[in-house]
Formats: sequence, structure tokens, C-alpha cells
Amino acid sequence: MKKKLFSCSFLGAFAFVFALFGEESNPVKDAALLNGGIIVTLDLNDAAQLKKLASKPSLQVQALLEREEAIEPIRKSIHEAGNYGQVSVNLHNGSDLPYIDNLVNLVICNESTKVPRDEIMRVLAPQGVLYAKTKDGYDRIVKPVPKGMDEWNQYLHNAANNGVSRDDVGPPQRMRWHNTPETGRAKALMPSVTCMVTANGVLFTVEDRATPEDVHAPFDYHLVARDAFNGIELWKRPVKEWAIGSGTTSIKSVSSQLQRRLVAIEDHVYFTMGFDEPISKFDGRSGEEIELLAGTESTREVAVEGGILYGIQGPGYGLVTEEAAREKRRTGTEPAVEKEISLYAYDLNANKMQWTVPLKSGYIGASVCANKAVVAYLAKNELVCLDKETGAIAWESAVELSGGEPKKAKKKKGKTNEKKSKAAPSPKGEPGEDYNIHPTLVLAPNKAFCAYGNEIAAYALTNGEKLWTCPNGENYMKSPELFIAQGLLWSKQLKGINPKTGEVVKGLNQEMLGPMSHDRCYRNRVTYQYYLNSGSGGVDFVGLDGNSEYPNPWVRSTCGLSAMPANGMIYNGPFVCQCAIGSMLTGFNGLYNETSGRFKISHTPRLVKGPAFTRPLGEAAADFDWPTYRQSGARSGIGKASLPAKLATKWQVNVGPNPTAPVAVGEHIFVAARDRHTLYCLEKKTGETAWKFTAGGPIDSPPTYYKGLLLTGCRDGWVYCLDASDGSLRWRFNALPVQSLIVDRGQLESAWPVNGSVLVEQGIAYFAAGRSSYLDGGVSVFGLNPETGEMIHNKVVAGPYEEDNENFPTRGERTFRLGGFKSGIFSVSDGKLFLRQQAFQPDLTPVSMDKITEPHLIPSHGFLDSVPQHRTYWTVDIDLCYGGPTAITGYGPLGDTTAFADGEFFEVRGYSPGRNLPKRGADLTPFNTHSVFAGKLTAAKKGDVWISRKGKTIPEVGTWEKNWSVSTPFAGHAISVCENAVVVAGVPMTEGFSQEDTNDAFQGKKGGVLWMIDKASGDRLQEFNLPAAPGWDSIAIASEMCVLSLKDGTIMGLAAE
Repeated sequence: MKKKLFSCSFLGAFAFVFALFGEESNPVKDAALLNGGIIVTLDLNDAAQLKKLASKPSLQVQALLEREEAIEPIRKSIHEAGNYGQVSVNLHNGSDLPYIDNLVNLVICNESTKVPRDEIMRVLAPQGVLYAKTKDGYDRIVKPVPKGMDEWNQYLHNAANNGVSRDDVGPPQRMRWHNTPETGRAKALMPSVTCMVTANGVLFTVEDRATPEDVHAPFDYHLVARDAFNGIELWKRPVKEWAIGSGTTSIKSVSSQLQRRLVAIEDHVYFTMGFDEPISKFDGRSGEEIELLAGTESTREVAVEGGILYGIQGPGYGLVTEEAAREKRRTGTEPAVEKEISLYAYDLNANKMQWTVPLKSGYIGASVCANKAVVAYLAKNELVCLDKETGAIAWESAVELSGGEPKKAKKKKGKTNEKKSKAAPSPKGEPGEDYNIHPTLVLAPNKAFCAYGNEIAAYALTNGEKLWTCPNGENYMKSPELFIAQGLLWSKQLKGINPKTGEVVKGLNQEMLGPMSHDRCYRNRVTYQYYLNSGSGGVDFVGLDGNSEYPNPWVRSTCGLSAMPANGMIYNGPFVCQCAIGSMLTGFNGLYNETSGRFKISHTPRLVKGPAFTRPLGEAAADFDWPTYRQSGARSGIGKASLPAKLATKWQVNVGPNPTAPVAVGEHIFVAARDRHTLYCLEKKTGETAWKFTAGGPIDSPPTYYKGLLLTGCRDGWVYCLDASDGSLRWRFNALPVQSLIVDRGQLESAWPVNGSVLVEQGIAYFAAGRSSYLDGGVSVFGLNPETGEMIHNKVVAGPYEEDNENFPTRGERTFRLGGFKSGIFSVSDGKLFLRQQAFQPDLTPVSMDKITEPHLIPSHGFLDSVPQHRTYWTVDIDLCYGGPTAITGYGPLGDTTAFADGEFFEVRGYSPGRNLPKRGADLTPFNTHSVFAGKLTAAKKGDVWISRKGKTIPEVGTWEKNWSVSTPFAGHAISVCENAVVVAGVPMTEGFSQEDTNDAFQGKKGGVLWMIDKASGDRLQEFNLPAAPGWDSIAIASEMCVLSLKDGTIMGLAAE
């Protein structure tokens, strides 16, 4: 049948493109063309067809069925095929879809589907496709990009260097997607994400994929493509020699030229796949390399305008290669460097070089820019304008780039903090070649604006005439900012300047400055409505109308690279700092706003009773069992069982990749396969599966056993209670909105996920739903009757915000601290419940920090964050502390993961936590860094007051004494303790490993190592080589057996020989 196209209007403002296809139309082919994303089927109960749709690992397929009895047979078939999780099956009500707006790439529905068409269109991402089955074939409907969404195609949005977005995005309040890495690598290295652009629904970044756990691991940069609306990784390609020379040795300093090498235009992305490589052209969605652009070798930066790519060739601005640095050390003199630099124009449509011209001496890096009329750049004390057609010089104008010595910004008193603005140094006389801090040039239709030091100057584009000058404000560790928005020229001083006269005609006053000590070390962004400043240390939305301010110190982006406004979202990369570590959002995120006021939530309890609801309770766990995550509600990691003198492998089975830690009660082991959404019960003697239960989403940590019941949270937002004897459902509970599924690390889950491990304390089951007290309306905390699912306590904890201004988060009482907290697994200590550093009474009333008097176990980055970084740590303290410029490694707990009970602690240690590593880690290697350390609390208080050394050590309270320590030839990732032994497992760090070997080891390619250590003396009793890397915190010890989860899905039972 011939294809017919016409327009059809749905949902008022949205217009959808409609096509009628014949029977030859095949949604499976469309799915394969996606290369990655979310596919949803409605009332399609064909397991074989579902598996065909999941033709690539980056495709997530979810089938929604109205008939509950149809679900289990399909799930079973997909489980047997081995790809449940990538393909999942859930129940739906036939009318509402359980996804947030603009998330899904492809929807396929049968004729029987009752879901309204506009509801389907709501969940489709822009350019997403609906296939609706009809008697004649399929209707194919494409959702267009709505008005108010803008792309961000180049480093500063466009070739004119005017970093202003036309996007409608507002202050971030909700999460659309989250992905790894959780943190950047180290302060002594170039930022882990150096470039970020987006076009045609795809987000492109240049990322260092080496582990943050090892500051010495070699750089592993990749060009990465993600779906812009759900964050699913589509493809990646390794980049050759990206971090080279100076400008790659500090988190706060990155070459602006490097950041200008990535450009995305329509369906294509252009990038130099190495420091000296030519420009490659890739298909944006598939990653297929289409061609190399001839003659573009050694391109240092690019800008694209009107189909013409302008590139700078020659030595990198301000960069000294390693070879040149070695030559200088050898000879004591500056090496001769060829300084000839050229500019070329490459016609992307004709696929040929249009012209190449040499540039004036002293080219200022990252200054070339273009608009519809001209191409311009800065050289030493010159502004040069070129004819776009030929590259010939149209005019030259003298430019004073000295700007004098910058004036230090005056102290500003904000509502929550007093803050000094730290200005970047600006030299007298002509500028040196600073790859990171250099003059800024921005083009308007008829003017050029130049900023350097403490001055802004305007020039006529017709002849280069200098029109006016005015004062300028400096950035922190980055080039000056200039933006043209709402008819005014804006600078870092938050002043709107009349572009015709240079007069300040408007001023913005950001009230909230701090709690961070300085602005971020990147060039900020602007939308047509907001200045995205960083005065609070986060992503602050300051209205250009002068009437609004929305500070967000709880979210910031990668050092050196600002958050990016595009596609109706704010994209932020992983941060590296300890600042506000208890509340700062981690990871790579796509955030959005759906309301003009602050987004709020309320609870509507939904309790579903299962077939096991009326069964009698079973036996309580024995003292020597391991009934919950880390053995007890204190999350101590220390149990009361004993282990035999020698262990042997009794059995090993595989439940699927990324299993949780196990728990062990009686004759059974309980463990979840996170990515397969499945909880397994294994026979303790043989490892055979006794039963399994599939939930509605990922299960990220093990269940809790309570009187014959198993309670497990799920990242679908529900809590499940099962009969431990056979896995039958007793009840399930949810109290948050149902249209809530987002994407986290490539899988669908609720905006309010629940961790697997539920705390049962004093007969009440406690859990938290959410991610951050500043996101999605806050964190919801609940206390339920574990037998019936009845809600006993509940509370929404949002913010906190100032009483007189709900847009302003309150700061913490200490330096670099912010109020609020991130969700996680509950622990209990001293009669209080804890989510990391945040305390609650048993009735879930929040407890202020000044009311916490006893130390407790605190994982600064959360119990489940599996990749330590040199600024993260576990400790036993009253509060998290910053650690000072360089943390002092004392005898108290400050490890990567820690076991603690009754004043004794045992932990695995890697790099000591702190803002900086001593000598930036120069004296440390992976082979002298890792150890197991045991200590105890010897002096806690003087009278009723804890001994405290604020800011001096981690932990700050108590006096601690070393029992023993032992160096390990592995990086420890799991530790558990019993009556007579300490069991530790990790990945090998063998003397003689190359840097590539250590990278492979951290990626799990070198297997694993397990040690059993004498608890009293620290002597090694036994060593095992493991077939795969151990999972994080993945050891349980119960009834003379050690059970261990490995990352590849292997579960091992170790017992007496």
C-alpha cells in the first residue's frame, strides 16, 4: 500500500505527523533503527515478538498487559531466554501509562488497546513514534519537537560564542533520567566530562571512563552518545590521546579549545577522535562513522555556522606537550615550538574545503567565531574580521587586551552566607597563552564584544571601530562571560548593559551566595529567561527580569563544564567535590521542571493483598543468621557466627549480572538479581533455586527476613512482602503517584524508588522512597506493620527551605554544608533512625543535627555506591565533615567500606579521603594504597561531651586506637566480620601490573581475590582466587558458611573443607 502523509492535531499545542502503512510495515525494523531507547508495547502478549524488539543491548522493552493471568507465562518465557530485565512485563489499568512525560521512544499497541491516544502521546519523547494496529496495518504517528525546546549544538551554543539558549526550561525540580559515573575522578586530573552538546534528541559527551577509584589509572576518554530524553547510552567510541599536555592536569582547568572540538548538527556529530586526529563525521543515532573530513588534521577548535565548519589548525593554545616538557627539563630551555596557525572553512554540504588562510601572530585560543555576516578572531592586541566567502581580511582593529590588574570583587552579603568572589588573575600588558583563562569574543549581528581582565569593549562589525568600554567582572578559574539576551549584554556582574552605549541599564541581585566558598570553575550558561549563575555553588536560576531567583546549591555540574539547558531539561555531569556531600546530587542527570511553583507530593496509600496474606508467621531468625543487609539494623557488617579454620567452595550458581549482597537464614540464602528484577531463594546446602519472585523493577539490595516473611523494596516504588517459604505474595504497598517511571542507569524505575533493604525495628518496617529532599517533591519515609502492610507512620521531607522564601534552600550549620539529605537504606543507632547523616525519631519526625549526640555509621556517598573516590568515605561520627584541604589519616574509621559494632571497627582502605590527596597522589600507587585496618574506640567523652577535633580528622569525634592493619594486594570492595574472622574480597592490584592491567582489574576483567583474616591478630588465614570480581559489600556469614556474590551473577557458598 502506498504511504500517505498528512497533518493531524492532538493535544492542542502539539501537532503530530501521521502516516498509514500497509501490512509490509514492520515496527521491529523501526525498533532496530533506534539503536537504543525505551520501547513500550500495549496488550502485546507474544513473548517471541517482545524478544525480537530487544534486538540490541541498549534497547529496553516493557510490555504492559491488562490481564494479570497473562503476565507470569510471558515472564517465564523471557526468563528462560535469559534477557528478563531488558524485556519486562507489568500490569496496567488500560487507561493511564506509568511514565513521566517525554520519555518513551516507541509505543506499539494492538487494536484492543483502550489507552487514549493523547495519553500515549504524552509519554512519547519528541520524535518518538506510535505504531497503532489497525485492520489495514499500522498507523504510524510521530511526535514532533514542541515549541519551547532548543538544542545546544556547540560549546557556547552557537558559532557566535553567545551561550544563550532559547529553551523554556525552568529551575530543576524533577529527574527525568540518571546515569553513571556517580562522581568524577580526582582534583589532580582533567575533568571527567570535558564536552557536552545535543542535537536531534541525542546528547553527546566526551568522558573519561576510567574508574574514579584509582587516580593513577590511565585516561580512558570516549565519545559517548545518549538518548537526550531518557539517558540510555546509544554508543561510545574511544578517543585517542585526548588528555595531553598542560591543561589536562587539574579539575579546575581545561583547555577551552578542547571543549570546542565537539559539534552536533541535525543528524550528525563532528569530532576529532584524538588530539591530532582529523575531524570525523558520525551518524548521531547509530555512531556509524560516515567519513573523515579531508585536510582537517591537527584541528584545535571548531565552530559551525550556516553549513560551514570553521577550524583552527596549529599548536594548541597555551598547551605544552609532554614531549616538549621533557625536552625543557633535559635542556633547561624552552623548546622551539612552531607557532604558525591557520583557519579553514569547510563546506559540510559540499563536503570540501572552501578556503584556508594563515592567522595573525598571537592568535587567542577559542576566540574564533562567526555569524551570518562575518568570521572574526582575536590575535595579540588585535581584533581581526574576515570575509566569509574567501577568508580575506576585511578589517583589523587594535584591541587593548591588558585590562589592567583586576579588582577583587567586594564581599557580598547573601541571605544565607557571606561569600568572597575569587577573581582569576589577569596579567598586566599583553596576555600570555592561558588555555583556560583568556579573552572572550562574542558576536552580535552588527557588533563584536570583547572581554578581558576587568574590561568589556564593543566594536562595530562594519569597520572595527571601537564604540565604548565598560567595567567587567571576572569568572572563577575560567574566561570572562559575555551573553546577549533580551536585547542587553550581560556579564558576570549580573548587570545588563546597553549594547549601543555600554551603559548599565539593569542589575540583577542574587541574594543567596554560598554555602560554597566560590562560584563554579566554569563558564555559566544563560537562557532567554534566566542567568544560570553559580553564586550558591550550584545551578542557580536568576531571572533576567530581575524578579525571580531560584538557587540550587544541591546540584552542580562537572568542574570546568557548566550544566547545559536544552531539550526542556538541565543536564549536569558528575561532580568531584566534598562540598555539601550529604545532599549534593551525584551522577549524570537530566533534570526538568513541570510547575511554576515548587513541585510537591502527597501520599495516597495503596495496599494490595496477596494469596499469602492470612498465613501464620514463621520462626524468627537465629543469632548466628544474617537476616538483613549488613546483618543488623545498625548495618554493622558484624555477625555472631563463626567460620571453620579452612574454607572450600561447596557450590556456585549464577542468578544473572549485578546480584545484590546475600542474606542467609536457616537453610536458605536470599539474593536478588538487580537487573533481572528477580529475588531468588537458594538452598543453603546446594545452591539450587527453591523459588524466585519477579518484581516490577530492579531490586538493588537484599531483602530483610522477619518471622517467616521477606520484605523487599523495589525501584518500581513498591514494597513487597513475601512468604519466605515459597515466595508467595503476602502484600505490596505504594503511596506515591503512579505516573512516575523514569530511567536510571538504562532501566525503568520510579521517580520515588525504594531500596531493597527494608529496616525492621521494634516491629515496624521502615523505608524511604525518593532520591533527594530537593528532587521530585522530596523524600517520603514510611513505617508499616510488616505483617499486614498497614501504614503506621509517614512523612514527606522536602528541602529544607527558608521560612520566608520557599525558593531558598537553607544552608547547614558548618562550612560547605547545606541542609537536606539524599535517600538510601535506613540504619538504626541510639534509638534513632538514620538516612546517612539525617536522623529521625521512631515516629519519623526529623531530628536536627544539634540533637544528635552519639556517633553512628555513616557512608558519605551511601551504602550502595559501589565506586569509592578519594573524597568519599565511610566513618563513625555524629555528622559528615569536609575533611580539610587534606584529610589526616588517623586511627578512626574512614575507609571505603566499614564494619562497626560495640566500639570496634574493621574496614578496607584505599586513598585517604580529603579535598586533595597529599602531593596530589604523587607518592601513591594502586600497590601501596590498599589495606584492611582494625581499630577501636578508646576515649569517647570528657564528661558528657564527645572529644572533637572539628575539621582536623575524619572522624571528628572520639579517640581511636589501632588494633592491627595489613596491606592487601587487592582493592577491597567487601568486608564482613564474624566471631573469629574477617572476610574481605576485592579486585587484584598485583605488583607489576601495568596501568592498563589495573584499569582492567577495576572493570572486573581480572577476577577477584578473597582473604580470610584472623579477627584478633590480623594474620591472613586463607586466600581464594575468585572467578569474577566481587560485588560491592557482598559477603554474608551465617552458620559456619560464607556466602559471596560476584558481579557476573555467580553466588558462591564457602564452608568447611
